[in-house]
Amino acid sequence: MPHLLMFSLALGLAWLLRASWRWFPGRSIQDGIRSLILLVVPSLFVLMTAISIVVMGPWGNRMPYWQGLLSHLVATVFIIHASLSLGQLLHRNFKVMKFVHTLPIQQIDRSQFRLLESSELFIARCGVMQNELVISQGLLNACSSEQIEAMLAHERAHLLYQDVFWSAMIYWCKICCPFSLRKRAMEIRCVNARASG
Repeated sequence: MPHLLMFSLALGLAWLLRASWRWFPGRSIQDGIRSLILLVVPSLFVLMTAISIVVMGPWGNRMPYWQGLLSHLVATVFIIHASLSLGQLLHRNFKVMKFVHTLPIQQIDRSQFRLLESSELFIARCGVMQNELVISQGLLNACSSEQIEAMLAHERAHLLYQDVFWSAMIYWCKICCPFSLRKRAMEIRCVNARASG
């Protein structure tokens, strides 16, 4: 029972952290950092609690065998779920990067990018750790040089702040702990704080 209680407390504290983000108004970059922490920390807290329960094992001196086994099973299932979702995320990243590396390399001013032969309007940084900029031919045809330069500056800012890595981390945390409250509003608040800071 203590292990199950520990896991329940971790879930409750994670939920409370996610729910409490509106109670503490902030400004500029501090608000963005707090929003990022409130998105990532609860999921990691639950994951670390599950890992500690699994490492301690199902046996204990002060609890019946079935209670230790139940909490150990719940923690193990959670860790397997988190591991599989991380594996799925990495596999998707591998497939996307494999496709991106087949695209031809182009350059505008100082910015190097991969050209996607598509009429769709598309520009994005693809990949988690070593991301690359991908721009569609349709976007290059539809926008003026000033607009393209503004978009390239925007994408350079993503590279500077490592937003792609944090977006992948937040996505993984949302899969691990789907109980997140107001996550979209928190993400928008984080982005707005970065823009104003």
